[in-house]
Amino acid sequence: MSVPDHSDVDVPKLPDDTPAAGPPVQEASSVDAFERLWHRVKDHKLLQWALAYVAAALAIAHGQELVAHAYEWPEIVGRALIGVLGVGFPIALTLAWYHGHKGLKRFSAGELTIVSLLMLIGAGLLMVLVRGPSEHTPERAAAPPSVSRGVADARSSSSLSQSAKPRIAVMPFENLSPEPANAFFTDGMQEEILTALSNNAPGLEVISRTTMMTYRRSPKPVGEIAKELGATHVLEGSVRRDGNQVRVTLQLVDGRTDNHVWSKDYDRTLEDALTLQSEIAGEVADQLSVKVLQAAERAMPPTSSPEAYDLYLKAVLALDRPDMGLLASRAAFEEVDALLQRALKLDPDFALAHEQRARICGALFAFNLDVSDENVRHWRAELDTAARLAPDNPSVLASQGEYAYEVDHVAPVALQFFEQVESKGLVHPSALVGKTSVLMAMGRLDEAIALGNRVYAVDSHSLRVATGAVFSLWVARKTPELWHILTTGPSRATPLPDIARFYFKGEMAANLFLLPPGVVLPAVTLFDLLEQPFDSARNAGRLADFKTLIDKAPVASVRMGSFVVFPFPGVGQRPLAEFRGWTNLLLGDTVGAAQQSKPILDFVAGTKETRWNNWFLRMLTADAHLFSGDKPAAIAAAKEAMALFPCSLDAMRCLYPAVLGAQVLAWAGDDDAAVALLERLSLGTPGIAPAHAARDPMFTLPFAKNARYQALKAKLEAQMAATRLE
Repeated sequence: MSVPDHSDVDVPKLPDDTPAAGPPVQEASSVDAFERLWHRVKDHKLLQWALAYVAAALAIAHGQELVAHAYEWPEIVGRALIGVLGVGFPIALTLAWYHGHKGLKRFSAGELTIVSLLMLIGAGLLMVLVRGPSEHTPERAAAPPSVSRGVADARSSSSLSQSAKPRIAVMPFENLSPEPANAFFTDGMQEEILTALSNNAPGLEVISRTTMMTYRRSPKPVGEIAKELGATHVLEGSVRRDGNQVRVTLQLVDGRTDNHVWSKDYDRTLEDALTLQSEIAGEVADQLSVKVLQAAERAMPPTSSPEAYDLYLKAVLALDRPDMGLLASRAAFEEVDALLQRALKLDPDFALAHEQRARICGALFAFNLDVSDENVRHWRAELDTAARLAPDNPSVLASQGEYAYEVDHVAPVALQFFEQVESKGLVHPSALVGKTSVLMAMGRLDEAIALGNRVYAVDSHSLRVATGAVFSLWVARKTPELWHILTTGPSRATPLPDIARFYFKGEMAANLFLLPPGVVLPAVTLFDLLEQPFDSARNAGRLADFKTLIDKAPVASVRMGSFVVFPFPGVGQRPLAEFRGWTNLLLGDTVGAAQQSKPILDFVAGTKETRWNNWFLRMLTADAHLFSGDKPAAIAAAKEAMALFPCSLDAMRCLYPAVLGAQVLAWAGDDDAAVALLERLSLGTPGIAPAHAARDPMFTLPFAKNARYQALKAKLEAQMAATRLE
């Protein structure tokens, strides 16, 4: 619309008695200007456009939130939409100013310039606002220099999770119960809430209880804990149990802003508290806009007996203790099993108690404390009962996967169980560690490493999780990632860093020989696992000290331990005569070695052969023939032993039979076969560490003049020289 030009119109003059212009006239002019502006705002319908835009924006934002919750969209979608709606508001006002009046329809050059500038400013703001919190935090932008890409990716998931999915840290709850004996109930409630969240909220990363319990010993502010763990949210609270009454007080804190998101008190009777963990998990997940699975099933109590539930909680907490691992005694596991038996007397249909009993049977088998047929049958029976009572329970499915791998030796079937576990929502580290082992057994090493790093990122204080990650990195010879985990996680308090330094770098630590000279072992528990002391003694040149110790040992056999860091379940016992025979042979005492032949054969004859120990009994027979001087029989028995445990059965655990076989072949004179086997083991993947082939007297002594071995040794020595661990 054009404005008329009135410049040629005469303006009447004021009479002489008209007061001169002054402040009142200026005030009137200001009022007139405001009135003209207000009329123009009304003419252009600026308020109507603004209100309509705000209403539409709120409706769109709310609709996006509902759809994002239903389809588990990442948070970046919501941030992008809010940014676009915010930038669109001044653009809408600009359009209203130019087009709100019915007479203004065309786009002018000025209008286009303003809109273009607003869009450029908006694009810049979107680039800043839409980025996730991790991108604004400089200290989280890169992994430490000592960490290579594999571990950096795993560790940086603590920041990436903020843009992908929420990560929650459930702090140890404060025990407010008047009876100190009820402290287990407080810890058990935290464990059950963690499990409920892990089992039923696949869109949520849950940091493990093992990691969270470290903050009970070393309390820190919530914001600092969230930053260390990369947690988007922290759940803290207290539990009070008084007689039959339970009160749980919780508050959810945004770990990025330290703002309180939600809080609630739960007052229940002890009977009603049996489903409380599921109720809490559901409400916490709702606060985080995370979809929860199987709501109806979660509402069902795990047992009808509060007393049985108490006993179950005590057993679960006991099994999760750090000392309930490879070095735990059979009596320790039996004490926990007694709690579960009492729980099942009160409620025979308590599925999770049956699953925990199966877990104990599995531990006895895996740690070679009880590899009897009776224990395996008991394991199977408890699993069958648990599966009948709770066929879709993720923990039960995970236990079935472990049985399929450890007992049946069918890794593909085991993997199907673990994939079912994940489809049910379970992301608990203990289950995922089992899946890591299965992937390694199937030769899918890259997948195993990725999964191991991911699990370690949410449970970096668990020795089992750390060791699981170490397995895959060790056989892949990824030394930077391996060294990072060994020196920053719970493994740093074990001999593992020194062991790795020797096998990958060739540097022997002064204290790596674990049994000091002159020590007489007074009890079987101090003489239970001999593989690592034997390895350390011969590599450190202290075989004479080791011989003194085992010659005075009060036992005839010891429990099968591990091959470097890899456990070998289901074998049971191994005769002390095996260690004595090899020690004598390495020291040049062939007569002393020959004296150990008969005790070894007697042990083999007196041991029941199973599908889990048959390969080892054949290898012991090979040792006995070697010590007695029957080298052809030794070679035949060693090859038979390796054939009973091929790499097609388990790509990781087959390494140990192969190493033992190579030792027999080397000393029995089958040089070509032995060196070829060492080349495959030390250069192939998965494989052994370089010092195992290049420095071990088991190979350096018999192959001192073998040109092919010396060439391999030179290559491996060059690898060790180039390896950087720091």
